[in-house]
Amino acid sequence: NAKNNLDEFILSKNYLEEKLNTTIFGLRHHYWAYDWKKPYLTYRKHENAGFRYDLSTAWQDDIGFKAGTSLPYFPWDPVRKRPIKLYSINTSIMDGHILLGNKPKRIKQMEASRLLKETLNENGVAVLDWHTESAINDFCFKNYLDTLEDLLEEVVSGSKFWITTPKILLEHWHERRKKFKSEVVS
Repeated sequence: NAKNNLDEFILSKNYLEEKLNTTIFGLRHHYWAYDWKKPYLTYRKHENAGFRYDLSTAWQDDIGFKAGTSLPYFPWDPVRKRPIKLYSINTSIMDGHILLGNKPKRIKQMEASRLLKETLNENGVAVLDWHTESAINDFCFKNYLDTLEDLLEEVVSGSKFWITTPKILLEHWHERRKKFKSEVVS
């Protein structure tokens, strides 16, 4: 129930950090489950719990950039009238977007490939969410890993791209952002 309670966010984060003996910098809600009517309330909890990024903005059943951008951004808090100090990064493609649903897999692979190529051409950020358990590539996850490898091979072969973790991406993005930060002149 962490999504509904700041104390649970903090307890859960602390528990994981203690068990893993490392700092947790970001998260993605299971089933993209944050407050869709007032997402700033969820982002406030993230900020107050000490997270630096969130990967929960995504279409549940299809590829794309739900927030309309492929770049990290600070979500806006309309009540406090300020950005929330937490980077939001759209997750644009999930394994289930391609491998589940009624649309033919090949069509969905073509759409994902096109989205990745366009994002790469525009120097954007594409976050792919392939569930760790799908690495088995068998049983109910048959072809999950093969599909990811095919998609990446088709899109990135011969291209200049960067594969990294969200933490490293945001360290880079934050430094870049500071260079271009504007100041109010009175």
